Amino acid sequence: MSSTPVQDAMADMSLEESNPTRSASCEYTSHLQKSALGKGDTDDNVLFGIHRKNLQTSTGVFPPAEFSPDGEVVQLSEDAETLEILFQFVYPRRHPTLLETPFLILAKVSEAAEKYQVFAAMNICNIRMEWVALPRFPVEVLNYAAKHGYPNLVEAAVPCLLDMPMEIVVQKLSDSLVVPWVVFRQRWSNVVLKFVRTPIEGTNFQGQNGSKSCRYGCVHGGGLIGDIWQILDERRSLNAVIGAYAMLKPPCAHITINTVELRAKLSAELGAIPAFSP
Repeated sequence: MSSTPVQDAMADMSLEESNPTRSASCEYTSHLQKSALGKGDTDDNVLFGIHRKNLQTSTGVFPPAEFSPDGEVVQLSEDAETLEILFQFVYPRRHPTLLETPFLILAKVSEAAEKYQVFAAMNICNIRMEWVALPRFPVEVLNYAAKHGYPNLVEAAVPCLLDMPMEIVVQKLSDSLVVPWVVFRQRWSNVVLKFVRTPIEGTNFQGQNGSKSCRYGCVHGGGLIGDIWQILDERRSLNAVIGAYAMLKPPCAHITINTVELRAKLSAELGAIPAFSP
C-alpha cells in the first residue's frame, strides 16, 4: 500500500525527532565526531548523527558549506558530554532546563553554544548563568558575559566582584579584563572611602578633646568610621556599604542612621563613575 503525503510527513517528523546521539545514517545526516576522554583515561570515539536540516534551521554555524549532503564526519574539539547536551537543542522537543547542571558542564555547554551559535542553547545558558551560576561563580560569569557580549549580565556581575578580594578577582579574570577592572574598582573605592569618611548628619559638632558630639551636646567616641570599615572588610558594593551602616549602633538617642537616605546619596555619587566596560 502506498503511503499518503500525511504519512510521509509524519515519518519524516519521527526521523527528525529521533535521539541525535543515536541517529542512523541517512541523506539528511551530517556526522560529527569527537574523541572524548572516557573512564580509565582511554580515548573513546563518539559519533553523533545530527540531521542536516536541524543544523541549518537551529544554528548559525552548522553545517559549513563544505559539508557534503551524503554525510561527512567532522572532528569537533568539545567533549562528548558537552555535545550530547548541546545537540538536544537543535531538535523540536522540550530542551534541557540545565537547572541541575554542574557549573563546569554548564560553562562548557555555554561556550559551545556560542561557538556554534545554537540559539536555543545560547538563550537558556545565558539565563542559567545569571540566575543559577552568578552567586557562586561571579568572576567566571563575568568572563563569559564580557566575551560573548551580554552587557546586562556584566552589569549584574559587577556588585558580586566588588565584594570579593581584589587578588582573587584578578587571578580569575580574563587577561583583557584585568586593567579595566582594577581602574573601575579603584574609582569605586575612592567614592566609598570619601562617603564613609563624611560624618553622619548630626555628628559633626566638635566637642572636647577632638571628640564628636550631637547638637544636643552628647559626646560621641568618634568610632563610627572605624566600625564601618571593620564590618566592610574588603567588600565595596552599594549593598555592602549600606548594610554596614544598618548594623551600626547609633552613638546616642538623638542620632538616627537613615539607611534609605544614605543609599540614595551614595547611589547618586557612585552613578557618576563610568560604568565598568570590558
